Amino acid sequence: MWTGVDGVVVEHVSSPKLVKHITPVGTRIFRPHSASTRVLLAEQTDNIVQKYFDNGWGVPEDIFTLLGEVREQGYAVNDGETSPEEWSVAAPIKDYDGACVAALLLSVPYSRVTDAMRDDLPRRTAQAARRISHRLGYPD
Repeated sequence: MWTGVDGVVVEHVSSPKLVKHITPVGTRIFRPHSASTRVLLAEQTDNIVQKYFDNGWGVPEDIFTLLGEVREQGYAVNDGETSPEEWSVAAPIKDYDGACVAALLLSVPYSRVTDAMRDDLPRRTAQAARRISHRLGYPD
């Protein structure tokens, strides 16, 4: 969920697998390379994005291009960028007004990700986020 300055984990569904990636509920996510952060930032105004990076990160040269691509494709992928042990994909969840209110994140231990999963999971995650958005009244 977007707070206006960062993301906060509000729900977590644990994998039945022994090795899993877990971010506890309540964790604040303030990492620009996180898939969920990219999705949330892609839905913000340029001024809010600028403010986010002014908090010490420094604005990457190509950030607005990157966020535009995330917005256009409907998801963001973290291919080991925040941790070499994590691969994740996130998609926006929108409310009845079309505002992005959260991101759906699917995280997989990097060692378990196959090429087929890299191709399939972004589409599935975006579809699931759209279903949740429809339940919130988003007309799509």
